[in-house]
Amino acid sequence: MVHPQVDPLHQEDLHIVIRTLSEPTPDQRLAAAAIALTNATNLSATALAQLRWADVAIKRNCAVVRPPPRTNRRAGVVPGRPLVISAGPDERVCPVALLRQARLATGSTGLLFGKTGNLWDVERLRSWLTLLPTLETGSWLRPKAQESELLAAIESVLEPAARQIRDRTLLLLGYGAALRATEAFNLDQAAVAAAPSGLLIAVPGRRSPAALPRDDRPWLCPVRAWQEWTNVLAQAGLVGPDRPAFVHLQGSVVTPVRLSREGLRLAVRLACAGAGLHGKYGFVSLRTGFIRTAIRDDSPLYRVAAQADFATLSGLARHERREQILRDNVAARLGL
Repeated sequence: MVHPQVDPLHQEDLHIVIRTLSEPTPDQRLAAAAIALTNATNLSATALAQLRWADVAIKRNCAVVRPPPRTNRRAGVVPGRPLVISAGPDERVCPVALLRQARLATGSTGLLFGKTGNLWDVERLRSWLTLLPTLETGSWLRPKAQESELLAAIESVLEPAARQIRDRTLLLLGYGAALRATEAFNLDQAAVAAAPSGLLIAVPGRRSPAALPRDDRPWLCPVRAWQEWTNVLAQAGLVGPDRPAFVHLQGSVVTPVRLSREGLRLAVRLACAGAGLHGKYGFVSLRTGFIRTAIRDDSPLYRVAAQADFATLSGLARHERREQILRDNVAARLGL
């Protein structure tokens, strides 16, 4: 089937998307910064919710935070008086480093911890701060966490979310096996098996299994991705040979519902948009991207046909023509 409206996701673009899915989200960066900032200053969730990026100056060795000019019941915090926070040696728990990372991820306008940049979201902040020691009885002071406790809290909010793990696995398997949307929709867990050299995917209806080799880069390894995703499924009690390989997520809740064809398309489209790719991407972009990248890199056509389940080499002709057009256009622009 021809999908002229969908762009191929070439390997180099796939790597950009996978790298983005492997890194903390902007919200996770904000959560880590909020935890470290609260532990260093004892600012309340209400005070944090009112902070704007304009109230924070991040310097080389410190950060200067001007609390909002409202009554603040935290001992030692005077509304409007700047708080100077020194940088620490361990960037994993350093509030200055974490604020800098949050600014890079979210921008530097509007509210620091606002969900939209303009709206307060105290409850979200409070949910993040539950990972810190609880307030002392009869006091507004929160005891400072030990460095090990602080590191554990920050690492917990920076762990990949279920959606990131699912989508990274979906993209790696969908691309590496050149899956059709129907094949991905019908894929069960029993069809995917880890082998010493990589993953073997016995796609129903294909003449031979697709082999996906291991990768030394953890974020690109299909075996590691599949293991991480099945761990998520196991925690939800959804592991079984006849269960779907990919399921729908309701927020952060992993459901038993098989991921629909529209869900497959949307997962790829949103992942590409999140990585800053501009184009019309859908699930079929993975299959066409695999084929077009292999042809561009002069891989033997019989191997491409076998991995992508083409009955004859003539099925690759359309992809060859399009890659040749691209080559000719690039060569013409370079004057070759």
